[in-house]
Amino acid sequence: MFALICFLCFLTVVANTKDTDTLWRFQNAVVDHSKTLKSWNGNQSTPCKWDGVTCSEKGRVIELSLQSLELSNTLEGISLQSYSLRVLNISRNQLTGSFPTELLGNCPHLTRLDLSHNQLNGTISSELNCKSFEYLDLSSNQFTGRIPSQLIKTCTNLQNISLSDNKFSGTFSLYDSNKVHTLNLAGNRFSTFQIHSDEACKNLIELDISSNNISGKLFHGQAKLKSLLLPNNKLVGGILYSVLSCTSLEMLDLSFNTLSGNIPVTLCNKLPRLRHLLAWVNKLQDTIPSSLAMCSNLTTIILSYNMLEGVIPPELSRLQNLNWLSLSSNRLIGSIPLSFEELNQIQTLQLSNNSLQGDIPLGLSKNKNLLMVDLSNNYFSGRVPARIGRNVTRELKRLNTLVHPECSWTILLYGSHFKMEVSSAMVLDLSHNNLSGQILASIGDMRSLLKMDLSHNFLSGPIPESMGNLDNIQTLDISENSLSGTIPGSLTLLNTLFSLNVSYNNLSGLIPQGGQLTTFQSSSYEGNPGLYGSPLTYNHTSSRNSTTAEEKTQEVDGRDEELLAGALLFVISFVVATIIVTFKLKFK
Repeated sequence: MFALICFLCFLTVVANTKDTDTLWRFQNAVVDHSKTLKSWNGNQSTPCKWDGVTCSEKGRVIELSLQSLELSNTLEGISLQSYSLRVLNISRNQLTGSFPTELLGNCPHLTRLDLSHNQLNGTISSELNCKSFEYLDLSSNQFTGRIPSQLIKTCTNLQNISLSDNKFSGTFSLYDSNKVHTLNLAGNRFSTFQIHSDEACKNLIELDISSNNISGKLFHGQAKLKSLLLPNNKLVGGILYSVLSCTSLEMLDLSFNTLSGNIPVTLCNKLPRLRHLLAWVNKLQDTIPSSLAMCSNLTTIILSYNMLEGVIPPELSRLQNLNWLSLSSNRLIGSIPLSFEELNQIQTLQLSNNSLQGDIPLGLSKNKNLLMVDLSNNYFSGRVPARIGRNVTRELKRLNTLVHPECSWTILLYGSHFKMEVSSAMVLDLSHNNLSGQILASIGDMRSLLKMDLSHNFLSGPIPESMGNLDNIQTLDISENSLSGTIPGSLTLLNTLFSLNVSYNNLSGLIPQGGQLTTFQSSSYEGNPGLYGSPLTYNHTSSRNSTTAEEKTQEVDGRDEELLAGALLFVISFVVATIIVTFKLKFK
């Protein structure tokens, strides 16, 4: 017995020595800019106290976590001869060369491999020994070519695969033997995605094939998918009908394709758990079905830039969890349903570039969570509402606040809790409508405004002195109206203002000389008879007559360039917002 114990101790020492030798070979092969691997030296009897090394109770190396160490050089010719290694993470470095097949050749029990965010290139060998892999992340490299089908067939234990942001092409297939539940193929050049069995389809929970060249039908039979991301592909026709078998779907994004046809009336019957419906920039037609109100969990509806027509269904007001509704750039008619005042959770309302008309509902002042409102480029008439959104101290989660001066967007990135006094909407765009009458003094109570655009309407009367109370305003555009009188001196108190346009009104008198007003170009003030002072060098006489109703009709009919610009701005904001939606979906 004593001899057996001694022999086992000898084997352990030999194994530990082999682990140490393997790590030294790795250390000598890479360039260690951060000097982290300096701790890998012979002064210690075991590598278990080395930086980035984790050992088992028996002293065997089971994990190497060497991410974000600025390691560089190629991994070609290096072999990790480690029978015990379970986890290898060398992500977020500067490693180059081809896929390190030889590096992994003698790691039969490796379950987790992360090579993401390096500069590796070339193709993936079908000889890769991945039978024990459960997690594989090769994202954000420069890999090319096809994924060998034989490789996917043999990697039967893989549950999580991320190949995003490479240059892979061809077909990606899943088979009977696969147990994959999370698959990310986004940002490649795949042309086909195939699931060869109902069994493989049932295992998938999250699938992201964004930004590829995917076309054709995707699924056979039932699927347990909760998240399906397919934006920016080459999908055509009635793909919406082909996803109705995914009855557990919560997130569905089909944006930036060429989908046509109508939105299925049975969508909510088939997908009762749906929380996020995104299909903007397609060619969807017909009306918005009132049956969408049956998706009681919906928090996001983004159907902008399609060819939807008819009225906005008032039944949507039943969606008490809805916080983002975007129907911009369609062919919608009629008015905003009065029942929208019942949307208690709505934060973003985008209805721009349609043919909507009537008064802007006063009930929008009851939407205590409303932060962003874009009703521009329609035919709304009547007065500018006294306020939109109402006083409330709300608890938000925030990492940062992103505000773009040219966008109708303020993006709140969710993180730690904080309390914020919000007295109104933060972004309000009512430009290019038929609004008339005076701007009410109560507009100054909307003190949370960051951007307000009332341009290209028929507003008259003076600029309210109370606008000087908008102490958070960054962008203010009231140009192309019939406003008269002087520019209130209170506007000099707006220290956050970096974009102002009061041009082409009937303003007169001296431009107040103080604060941010002295920083703007003459174009901010031109076209106002009788207005003078810096930056104007002389009295500007309006070279343009007031906009007539006939001109306004021509203006709305010929605004293709404005729509294109609006689409680009929408894209910028949407990228950030999608991150938020996905983040919230994963961790909710």
